[in-house]
Amino acid sequence: MNDDDDATPGALDSLEQALVGALAVPPIQPTLPAGTVIANRYVVAAVLGAGGMGTVYRARDRSLDREVALKLHRTVADSERLRREAIAMAKLAHPNVVAVFEVGEVGGHPFVAMEYVPGTTLRAWLAERPRGRREILDALAAAGEGLAAAHDSGLVHRDVKPDNILVGRDRRVRIGDFGLAQLTATATSGPVSAMIGDHTRTGTVLGTPAYMAPEQIDGGEVDARSDQFAFAVVVWEALSGERPFAGDTTGVMRAKIARGFPQRGRDKIPPRLRRVLLRALALDPQARWPSVRALLAGLRAAYYRPRVIAAIAATVIVGAAATAWALWPAADPTAACETELDVLTTVLPPAHTANLVATVRASGTAHADERAGVIERSIGALRAQHASVSRAACVARAHRQWSPELATASRECLEVAARTARALLGALPMAPETVPDLIQITAQLPSAEACGDARLLAGRRTLATPEHPLETVIEARAKLEVARTQLELGRATAAKGVRAEVATTSVATHPSIVQQLAFLDGAIAMHAGDFANAEQRLSEIYFAARARDDGELTLQVVTELIALTANVRRDPEGSARWIQNGMADAERERERLPSLAADVVQAAAAAASVSGDSEVALMRVALAETLGSATPTKVFSASLLGVRASALTDLGKVDEALAASDAQIAALVEGLGEHHPAVADAYSTRSAALITAGRTEAAVAAAQRARSIVDGTPASGSSMIDAQINLGVALLGGNDASAARYLEAARKSLTDAFGTEHHDVALIDSNLALIYMDRGETERALAALRHAVAVQERTLGAHHVELAAALYNLAVAEREAKSYDAALATARRAAAIFERRMRASARHVFAVVHIAMIENLAARHLEALATAEAAIALVSDPDEPVGPGWARLEAGRALIALGREPGRARKLLSEARAAYVVASIPARVTEVDGLLAKLR
Repeated sequence: MNDDDDATPGALDSLEQALVGALAVPPIQPTLPAGTVIANRYVVAAVLGAGGMGTVYRARDRSLDREVALKLHRTVADSERLRREAIAMAKLAHPNVVAVFEVGEVGGHPFVAMEYVPGTTLRAWLAERPRGRREILDALAAAGEGLAAAHDSGLVHRDVKPDNILVGRDRRVRIGDFGLAQLTATATSGPVSAMIGDHTRTGTVLGTPAYMAPEQIDGGEVDARSDQFAFAVVVWEALSGERPFAGDTTGVMRAKIARGFPQRGRDKIPPRLRRVLLRALALDPQARWPSVRALLAGLRAAYYRPRVIAAIAATVIVGAAATAWALWPAADPTAACETELDVLTTVLPPAHTANLVATVRASGTAHADERAGVIERSIGALRAQHASVSRAACVARAHRQWSPELATASRECLEVAARTARALLGALPMAPETVPDLIQITAQLPSAEACGDARLLAGRRTLATPEHPLETVIEARAKLEVARTQLELGRATAAKGVRAEVATTSVATHPSIVQQLAFLDGAIAMHAGDFANAEQRLSEIYFAARARDDGELTLQVVTELIALTANVRRDPEGSARWIQNGMADAERERERLPSLAADVVQAAAAAASVSGDSEVALMRVALAETLGSATPTKVFSASLLGVRASALTDLGKVDEALAASDAQIAALVEGLGEHHPAVADAYSTRSAALITAGRTEAAVAAAQRARSIVDGTPASGSSMIDAQINLGVALLGGNDASAARYLEAARKSLTDAFGTEHHDVALIDSNLALIYMDRGETERALAALRHAVAVQERTLGAHHVELAAALYNLAVAEREAKSYDAALATARRAAAIFERRMRASARHVFAVVHIAMIENLAARHLEALATAEAAIALVSDPDEPVGPGWARLEAGRALIALGREPGRARKLLSEARAAYVVASIPARVTEVDGLLAKLR
């Protein structure tokens, strides 16, 4: 290659190829004409190339009479940073790094004068002719030494690739074009999204996507380990002719990196070298070699290690023995995997769980065989999963497809899952009433699926520390999982006992256990109804977990926060923030922690359904279905189907909602058995939806099915409490007198567990009061409602819609007791909350009209007329005729009492009558007819 041949781009030398030919950056017209003098020293000769960062010229240094490569940066905004970094490069003197001679500025733009290297790029050098493996490794080792020297000086290259490794005519290899280099670690400008071709543009995406480390693609922090990953890609490609991870876009390539263990080119790279490179290509930067220099040492040890050459035997006997040995079949490295016991079998022997199943079967309770069979199937499925994952991991180790780090991570993952399963199966005392909860536990035992997925294991961090042995930490985490499960099952006292036990041990100082204890404290406060304290605690844990990049805890906590703010506190503003955070967390962690990410999205879907945003709820359900485990539990699938059914009901798509309800019930029956309280709960929810849709007969049938399960199940846990509450509410909506029995049973269980000041006790009291009023037990209703209001105001705040509902009911009871002044004050509080939170909604209209009704009863007819007219003006929902009808009824009643405008009164009452006819409320039609008769 001649220096005189630079008239055409194809013949240009060194940096021309590095910055134009190899990068597919088309030559541009020189921004500086030939002969331009820069810094009174460098005379521009020709343009070598241009990229996103600037233009490179070949120039002559007339002071020292040598050719240089002169890079003039386009940017002026970062000129000071570029100047500092170029100075650092200039201080780096290494035979395998393109030298930097001077840093300066021209026209406000920084320039860098560099060594001009006649020769070619590594890519072109490899393409010239077939190269031996040793020749390739010698060249790459030299480039690696240059890169290591740059790292020693605090420089991160950020664009290592074959086109930026130069092979000079003097055969010296140099790493060049530090145009994207940074001093020390730095975050990139954001995630990279780009098409990937044979050659990709440098500068526009701050690096070349085909060689980027996953953290660089993700927009995360880039440091020397990112350069190591890119260098390993270069080595792999040079040895095999293919990059280890390929794809048309960065997204596709990033997904392949996450899966790990590239297949492309594997057969062309010896296993001993492949193992070294796989470590450098790890998804988690922490799992890579400590430095590029350590990677180079690994490559040298793998390829250049001394080989023992056996001397040729002098006798026929030795020769025959050698021949026999060569013909002897090699031992199958995976043979031991067939007989190796998996961790679960060791930790939880089959005899133990067989005894558990036999105890349930012999309990003599209703449906004992069915329940024992459900437990047996769930545990059997878990054992099969553990055995399959363990064998797959063993084979991967035997064939050296996994690095030692991955194998260790898999083993630890299986240990955590197995020991947690053992702890959970022993979490409850064995008694007939605990069997439904035991079934629920076995249906949701921790999956081992992730333990066999290299993509998910790559970023896993060990729980062991020098102060805390692994087994001790795993046992403590398993106990805390038991405590959380006990809490969810309504066994708060047992959960607090386990928490106290772990907190008093030495392992309580382990960072993971500290955070898990704090998480449990937040959950305890939440279940106790101390919502403000719970949200504060959980918020602190959430942000601490994010700061430590603890994705597992982050997703667990944000799921709780979404449920607390959206489903319990019904706080749209508060929940919106956590949903936004949680959805972003789920997207970030979906590849590494898919099941936990799916839990977050499911919680966000339920929140949307509760707030009435049904379309959003359905979209989130669809997203949650694409995340999560490849084999989700039936309980998780049922929860998504339940949200779907609720959202479809709210949209008026009753038939589609019933189909989703059928699927939900089928999933619960398969996972928990036909007579589990959760199945009764699903039937109760179905009944309430059918009542809303006006399908009374089907609603009664669904309620009766729920009743038969509840009545036939000896249970006391949270699943039974939920079933009893929802059954009571459904029966109440159907005017079934037995509703009180189920609500009162649930109330007793809750007060036994949490006391009378619990939020759910207040909710039950608010519903029971309606039954007491129907019975004429006004004082009892008043007591229940006053208690509900006090608890809800304390736990939910003074402006919560559930508090408004309780206040509305209290005003009704006070009205029935003829305490009109008290009723008016209470009704006005309810209406004010609805106006603030749900203005012009049906509930707001009803609350305002209720005030008018009380004012009429209190003979305050002028006030009643004004209030009723205000309610009429609020009406905005044409599908809700009752509120408008009631408002016209009270306005007409006030006009009659005042003796005013009989024509207008008749018109209002006629409109009210028509609304009640449409709504099929004959009692109100009769009442209106009585008032109309007064006007004749």
